[in-house]
Formats: sequence, C-alpha cells, structure tokens
Amino acid sequence: MAIIVVGLNHRTTPVEIREKLALSGLALQIALEDLRVASLPQQGTAAPIDEAVILSTCNRLEIYISTHQRDEGIALVEQFLSGLQNISQADLKAHLYHRVGDDAVQHLMRVSCGLDSMILGETQILGQVTQAYEDARNAGMTGSILSHLFAQVIHTGKRARTETPISRYTTSVSHASALLLMDKLNQRRTARVVIIGAGEM
Repeated sequence: MAIIVVGLNHRTTPVEIREKLALSGLALQIALEDLRVASLPQQGTAAPIDEAVILSTCNRLEIYISTHQRDEGIALVEQFLSGLQNISQADLKAHLYHRVGDDAVQHLMRVSCGLDSMILGETQILGQVTQAYEDARNAGMTGSILSHLFAQVIHTGKRARTETPISRYTTSVSHASALLLMDKLNQRRTARVVIIGAGEM
C-alpha cells in the first residue's frame, strides 16, 4: 500500500489554471463523488484507489490517495484532474508534482503547518486541510489509512502554531500587502487608500 499525493500549487502552476481547477462547495462534493465512481474496480481488476482526499485552496489542488496500485492510482488522478475542466493531460502534466510514501506524508505535514504556503505560517491552511478531510470522510472516500494520516497531520499543524512562533508574524497575503503599503507610505495618517478587488479575500 502506498500513500501518494498528486497536485499543483502556486509554485508550479499559473493562476489562470489554478482558478479553473479550484473546487469548493457543491463542485467539490460532485468531484469527490466522481472520483469515488472512477475508483470503483472494473470487472476482474482491483480498485486503483482505496481512499482519497481532495485539498482545494486558492493556491493549490492536491489529491491524496492510498492505493495498492501506485502507477494506476497516479494515472487515474491525472486523468481525473484533466477532466475537471477539459485541460489536456499533456498540458496539465507539466504543472503536476507527485510525492510517494514518506515524501507524500512530509509534504502534507509541511502544508498543514504553513511551511508550503505562499506566506510562511499562514493560518487558513490548517482549517482547509481539516475541512478537506471532513468532506472526504462524509463522501465515504476515507478509511483507516488516510483517517490516521490526517488526524496526525491536523495535530501536528496545531502544535506548530502553539509551540513555535511560525504564525505570530505575517500570516496572509493581505496582511503582507498592508504591511508593505504602510512601509511605502510617507504620510500614513493623511494618506487615502482605495482597495479594489473581487472575492472574499
């Protein structure tokens, strides 16, 4: 059995592709169900994926799986990601990374602690990892392997924030932007600032 992550993030993939592949709410529920169906064993073959969790944020889309068929599992996830928005596998493959075994576990630990974020130590990611696991569990996509892994990862992410100073400084892109702006403004008390944007952040 192998634990594998196949994914893309802000380091490997331009924002226009990440935006296309972002999943939340109903779209995430449908994606989990589609992945569950795609993972069902075909006649005379074993299931290519035993368990799966989809972690989708504005800066990453990662699918964690446990499988007894490493190559088939990776191929299925790549095909699944390509099918989300009809992006050719050849185009998408250039942006994907794979981690297997201990490397996959260490990667998820780094993600949950905020070490793999655009802003070091950002606080949102731990909640997003927790929610990703809950969504997968509710969809019937998790079993003993990923349940144990995610319990350990969430515990580690909490410890990183309570036992180290990692999240005591700049914790989000918006916070970093505000600090940079304050540093550049000469007349802070009288300056007028207009913020134009879209979306929750």
